[in-house]
Amino acid sequence: MVIKKAIATLDTSAVEAMAWIWDFCSNERMDETDNEGKVPVEFERNGDPSEQIVCKVKEYAWPVNSRDFILRNVWCTLSGNDIGMAWDASTSSVQLDRSPATHGDHIRGSSRGYCILSPTRGSPNQCQLIWIQQVNIGGHVPVKLMNEIQLHKEISVALNIRSYFARNKEIEAR
Repeated sequence: MVIKKAIATLDTSAVEAMAWIWDFCSNERMDETDNEGKVPVEFERNGDPSEQIVCKVKEYAWPVNSRDFILRNVWCTLSGNDIGMAWDASTSSVQLDRSPATHGDHIRGSSRGYCILSPTRGSPNQCQLIWIQQVNIGGHVPVKLMNEIQLHKEISVALNIRSYFARNKEIEAR
């Protein structure tokens, strides 16, 4: 089990950043950025717009097989103008429609964590992202190997959101 932390300053408001994260965690962008369309992502909402169940199959290099992650995501406003999102492994049952490229046995991994977006004082179009995440790829993987695999994986959402809003700013300037 590995715990990671990312802190980034984003060139957008906390509200817009949370909308992007919520969208990123629930649609094909997660698939495109993570595994270039090789594996399925499915999500469902239970009627509450601040809660969703996301299922993602992540591929790992040999000797670790693919892992299913089924997460329950919830977001809310916090004190002041901060916005938070938390997630944990879900007990929901999701049937994946596996293509030939993704067939085979998958082991259930788990992830939990939270993120907080805080507006930057004096700059309404800037916020700070704090992302704390624990990942356990599950299965019978020696701790040393699991730590090595996870140690070199960046927190992709933090990298993607920062580059997205940096590019967005460049496009607006042209």
